[in-house]
Amino acid sequence: MVWCMYPGQTLPTHSHEQADDIWIVIEGTADYYPECGEIVQIKAGDVIVARAGEKHGMANNSDEDFIMLGIAGPTPLGFIPHNND
Repeated sequence: MVWCMYPGQTLPTHSHEQADDIWIVIEGTADYYPECGEIVQIKAGDVIVARAGEKHGMANNSDEDFIMLGIAGPTPLGFIPHNND
């Protein structure tokens, strides 16, 4: 899947019970949440891997579009939301 996140858009912190999620950043920067309450800036060229059960999310807090490829599986992915606290 190709994700294009406009400035101010977020992907809430979540996990997948049995699916791994790989993000390949193509363009821009964003704040990545590897765990609730943690923030790491990600940028073009970064590859992020969240294994099944690991929390992850992001926010485009920049003034530019953020584009990434998302690869996840096995399906169905499921979506378990988590508070960002």
